[in-house]
Amino acid sequence: MARAATGDLMTITQKLIAAVLAATLSLTASDAGAAGKSAAFPRLNPLLKAWLQKDLGAPDAAKERQAPTRAVSAAAAISTAKTEVFVYVTGGKACNLLGCTLLILEFNGQAFTKVGQLTALPPVRVIDGAYGDHPDLVVTGSADRVLVTFPVKLHFANGRYAPMAGKPNAGAGRLMIGPGDASEPVYR
Repeated sequence: MARAATGDLMTITQKLIAAVLAATLSLTASDAGAAGKSAAFPRLNPLLKAWLQKDLGAPDAAKERQAPTRAVSAAAAISTAKTEVFVYVTGGKACNLLGCTLLILEFNGQAFTKVGQLTALPPVRVIDGAYGDHPDLVVTGSADRVLVTFPVKLHFANGRYAPMAGKPNAGAGRLMIGPGDASEPVYR
């Protein structure tokens, strides 16, 4: 009986965290959109942090000592029922010569679903008025092992984000994650 009560308590706690996260995501996205500023969260919330730890897997101890895995996140409401969450992960095993990991997640009020993962550099911008279920993005990319960076416009099609032809304006779209946005530890 005590085990069932503990399970019910965990379910209630998870639902409460999801409700608080949903409210935070919608407030953060709408406030940032109105102000025209980055919608970076003040901190990684427990539900997102747990999802990241599961998705990224066990940390590499040597890499964590050298450069701990950190993340910064931002959100944009894409409908009344869904929010797009952008998570830029640095350190640990998240980076290579071309940049670090950008995760694009969909949050439905209770759970995250990964809709994209790519290597990029900030800033990350959302293009308002884009077509489809997911917004177009502008990130800073780099050609195959070349350290010259340039803005890349990404469009969601056929189940993934892919580069679009043409070179977008570097300042196009609404800033979601900037190069100087504060990040937080993922594994602590």
